[in-house]
Amino acid sequence: MTDCTIDIEQYLEKNINGICNNSYHKNTDNHCAHFVSHVLGFRFGFTCRGMTGEVRQMILQTYACIKCLQNALKSVSGTINQSAQLFALPLLPAPQM
Repeated sequence: MTDCTIDIEQYLEKNINGICNNSYHKNTDNHCAHFVSHVLGFRFGFTCRGMTGEVRQMILQTYACIKCLQNALKSVSGTINQSAQLFALPLLPAPQM
């Protein structure tokens, strides 16, 4: 087993907002595991950053970009297909949603 030599007294009377730089400081939540993760330097699994809404916002932005690209492809595909019909070329398949 690995020795754990941490000066735990440096954290006495310290609020979680003085330990966590990820803006997860909700006072109504229990921060026991959150505190231990920061003190021991854990950086795996679902972290406090995921609790702040930043990750959720990134997911929503990515989804919006994907929808925008799908619409652009759909529009381009329709234009290409209209041109193809004029020249009797095979039609492109519609993009999958």
